[in-house]
Amino acid sequence: METTIIFGSKRLGQQIASFSSGDKYSDRAVVTVEGNKGAGKSRRLLFNTKAAGLLGLDSGEVQELVFASVEGVSRQILVANKSLVPEADQANVVAYKTSKNKVANGEDTKEKSKAITSSFFTKEVFSFLGIDADAGSAEFYLNSFEGSQIEAHALVPVGEEPVIETNSGSKTMSDVQESITTEIAKQEAADSILSDEADQYIEPEAIEVIEELVQPDPQSNDFDDEDEAEAQASADIQEEESGSEWD
Repeated sequence: METTIIFGSKRLGQQIASFSSGDKYSDRAVVTVEGNKGAGKSRRLLFNTKAAGLLGLDSGEVQELVFASVEGVSRQILVANKSLVPEADQANVVAYKTSKNKVANGEDTKEKSKAITSSFFTKEVFSFLGIDADAGSAEFYLNSFEGSQIEAHALVPVGEEPVIETNSGSKTMSDVQESITTEIAKQEAADSILSDEADQYIEPEAIEVIEELVQPDPQSNDFDDEDEAEAQASADIQEEESGSEWD
């Protein structure tokens, strides 16, 4: 079935099924969509610390997020930072502004999150995914979505991640990725090659170059030439004396 993704869509769809949220995990990127809170009370999307990090939501600044509906084998909602949308397309998308700083999630918790306040949009999320807003807040993991042209993350309901069979039993893809990351960290910590090399490194000593002075050899040609000169002078004297006798 063909997949259609449209970012910036205001209308996400109609109710198709029911769903109850599971537990929240503080060690995962989680988005909480608030359910009905009573008349006159606004509803929010809350992005915990890791979710805010994935989407580039820094405290002290207001960001804009865009959402897309994925219609195909299963319905999904994608979210991305508007800054990643091509400049030519930004004027045509509907974006939602975040709070400047983190806000309290509620009276019964001390957790604070970056937030989007929009009762309209939270209602559309529940309707599109078929979630009963009267049952309370819905919680979603943020999983990277590879089918989009920009860096986007899918809202996957907590407890509904695809399960993969591994040697150690059934695990979700996030569990597998987390276990791989943990194992790599353990191996790096156990591998002391780099630290050992650093400990064993010895600064090379400076090599002093000494110029050797060459002493003249007593048997060198300089002395041989002098002896030869003396012998030649003696021979000349003898020749002169011998010549005088012939005279």
